[in-house]
Amino acid sequence: MKSSRIYLGVLCALAWATFSGALLGEAQEPQQKDTRPHLWSIGIVEGPSPLALAEKAGSPNPRFTAANFVKPPSSFVADPFLVRDHGVFYLFFELFNQESQKGEIAVASSHDGYSWQYRGVVLTEAFHLSYPYVFKYRGIFYMIPESRAAGEVRLYRATKFPFVWELDTTLFEGPYADSSIFQRHGSWWIFSERQAYTLTIWHSPHLQGPWREHALSPLYTGDKSRTRPGGRIVDYHGRLIRFSQDNREGYGKKVRAFEVLQLTPTAFHERPLQPDPLFFPQGAAWRFNGMHHLDPLQLEPHRWIAAVDGNGVPEPEPGIPK
Repeated sequence: MKSSRIYLGVLCALAWATFSGALLGEAQEPQQKDTRPHLWSIGIVEGPSPLALAEKAGSPNPRFTAANFVKPPSSFVADPFLVRDHGVFYLFFELFNQESQKGEIAVASSHDGYSWQYRGVVLTEAFHLSYPYVFKYRGIFYMIPESRAAGEVRLYRATKFPFVWELDTTLFEGPYADSSIFQRHGSWWIFSERQAYTLTIWHSPHLQGPWREHALSPLYTGDKSRTRPGGRIVDYHGRLIRFSQDNREGYGKKVRAFEVLQLTPTAFHERPLQPDPLFFPQGAAWRFNGMHHLDPLQLEPHRWIAAVDGNGVPEPEPGIPK
């Protein structure tokens, strides 16, 4: 009898689940799987400030995609960093090589920031590289690419810009990603993500070091909305702005902006800025599944241009020769 009652109870529960599902319009039924390929590509946006950027009318993005590269064949391009030298724009980015199955650092050039010419791969290592944070100091261009696979945060120096780079020094060791460097109040600072969504901050009186971890580091642990850097640190009218990936809904979904209000070797305080998020997947097919990087560059007092990346199903942009 007991087993019969249990069996009857299970049948009743199943019948009620079916009936209640019908009442709710089968709300729990899984949606049809999206089978479109999700590819990272690179676009250009502009606006009056680094917090007010949009795609330029009549100038469609993406500017280039993996389909634009056959030597080497690429699976995707991402993490663009933008600099200008003697009136020429240079865009450094990760190119994921299908043959070696690792990221390499490539460069493209432009005279207007919109029509680009691919110039080739400029830095490869035995390990994966990405996030080529390029900056200029005392007339010399430097780069800190993401080299977590090597267990080091490495500083490279351009010996023949933009094509030839050599290792200058190892700043510090550990499994760090997307290290973002800037100079403030006479000191050098680096935001860098340690494993498991942990944001650390380091400081040094000199570019080559010695580097020390901040007294309050790690700043955040386990917070997917602000722990992974998402682009260059920007000084905007004296305000220190940093960008972060928002990975709460999955990797590389959105970009947020924060203003650093207090920064000393023993103190740190920041606040999120509006709009929040600053960039997110919406509308255009080339970025329908995510955006996770922003690198702004000021051209005039009220004109900024920025390189961004998007995850979607982009069409090749003919402006980049293969």
